[in-house]
Amino acid sequence: MPAPNAAAPAPETDAKAAPADPAGDPIVAAVQANPHRSDAQAARDVYRHPVETLRFFGLQPNQTVTEQLPGWYTEILGALLAEDGHYIAVNEHPSLLPEDHPYRPGRARFVDDFDTDRPMFGERAEAATLGGPEPMIPDASVDTALVVRATHGMVYAGTLEPMLAEYFRILKPGGVLGIVQHREDPASQNRPADRRGYLKESDVIEWVTAAGFELAEKSEINANPKDPKDHPPGVWALPPVLTLGEENRDTYLAIGESDRMTLKFVKPKG
Repeated sequence: MPAPNAAAPAPETDAKAAPADPAGDPIVAAVQANPHRSDAQAARDVYRHPVETLRFFGLQPNQTVTEQLPGWYTEILGALLAEDGHYIAVNEHPSLLPEDHPYRPGRARFVDDFDTDRPMFGERAEAATLGGPEPMIPDASVDTALVVRATHGMVYAGTLEPMLAEYFRILKPGGVLGIVQHREDPASQNRPADRRGYLKESDVIEWVTAAGFELAEKSEINANPKDPKDHPPGVWALPPVLTLGEENRDTYLAIGESDRMTLKFVKPKG
């Protein structure tokens, strides 16, 4: 993995206001008028700003979109893309991991286990792994690839470089790689090896641009200045995980979810 270096500044946006009329905006409808989302999922909107985030990445309902480690955004993306788009759930191919890695069995089952027949997906959803000997997603076939709160997992598993290469392969020229990631303080002495969930923004930018992408824009949509980032268990001390249980629970609830970078990269057209 390339050594982290400071990157050139990129334009920033920080708007957090979303229109309240689902009828006029398919992204708003997928978030606010989506019968497939649970109350628990909707309760996280105040921290995760899905409307603003998806707009920032430029998602359109007719796009082909991949989502790594499908999770909280899945119902939103499914509803947004069901009629005219194409949703692809993606994960690492098991061959990218050591044979004794605890994630490997789950990766081997990923395509078979992921339920693409759920009602919100329409008829064009699928699951695929990246990095295997036989590509499951064609070259230059994806409009937008989303990696939301998953970059640290690839760093810890040692799969970041091959996965970034795969994202570069599958994205169309001009396609977007959208990253939301827990953000470490720039001056922190913590390292990725500490496995606290936080990564430095400068490191992420360096790693992704080294894979051939260009940083188009960054946003403070998902920033949380109340997060001191000094929790011993890392981001998982904060909601919604609250891994410490009742210990300092009120403090962590008052902080809210982690401070996050929101970075929009593009695959060059040339």
